[in-house]
Amino acid sequence: MIRHGPYTLTLVMAAVWSGLTTTDFADANDEQQGTFDSQAEAIRNSLGRPVDFNRNSTVVDLNGDGVVNILDAGLIRLGQKRIGGASESDGVSSAVLQGERIVVEPQSTVVISGSSLSVLFLVRDNTTPLAGYTLGVTVAGEPGTMGTVTANAAATNFYDVQNLITAGGASRDPFFSVIQGSEGGGVSLSTMTEDLSTVLAVGGVNDVLGQVVFDVSEDAHGDFTIQLTASSALADGNFDPVPFAFAPATIRALNPALVPATSDWGLVVLGLLTITAGSLLVRRRADSINASGSR
Repeated sequence: MIRHGPYTLTLVMAAVWSGLTTTDFADANDEQQGTFDSQAEAIRNSLGRPVDFNRNSTVVDLNGDGVVNILDAGLIRLGQKRIGGASESDGVSSAVLQGERIVVEPQSTVVISGSSLSVLFLVRDNTTPLAGYTLGVTVAGEPGTMGTVTANAAATNFYDVQNLITAGGASRDPFFSVIQGSEGGGVSLSTMTEDLSTVLAVGGVNDVLGQVVFDVSEDAHGDFTIQLTASSALADGNFDPVPFAFAPATIRALNPALVPATSDWGLVVLGLLTITAGSLLVRRRADSINASGSR
């Protein structure tokens, strides 16, 4: 409704038909803007979450896909833009040529229980300019695992030094740039361009969507799989979904108390420390850049 209905024209015609004055129309326009602001707040608070069908889901799930993500946030922004008198749309449609991929680096990580690690989510083969995205990240233990691996929402960030938007010459929308924890120890990251412009990812320059930090419990042991939830989305300039592929990544937690004592244990520990150190260096680099609070 928001996307296909020219609100400004509708309000003008309603004013003409009902004999309203210009002042009356301005008041109606202000009231409509207030409605958008209230709806935007509701969407922001629900980003990365499935729709609660016991409530009025149409208020937050504007495209009716069953989840609330950056696609809905973008639609409300487009509606606000039209109320302000802007053109119908200046976005770039999702004419996918090859198909985007979201990848996790490193794809496989081995850590000692009780430690933390970080991974980067990147977009590859980006052929469609993007206006925003939502990443719904969760971790699931494989059969036989012990303990937990949970996302640390407070330490997770957009990795501005190489972020799709900020390193691509645009600015993030401060209102709809949200990182928050989700059920089951996951985390949700949502952001979009402030001016509704689009950005094309360039490898090694602005291809990172976010850096997610995970905490491994003291009793963790076994393989844990990093997955994306149904709320995850890439948005084109019209805030239509851009198809993408994703390959789950793996975190292998090793508890020294559960690993058989062998002559090779020292080599195993050395390997773990080397892998963990590399992951921590990436995290420290982002921490230093984000120290000013530019999440």
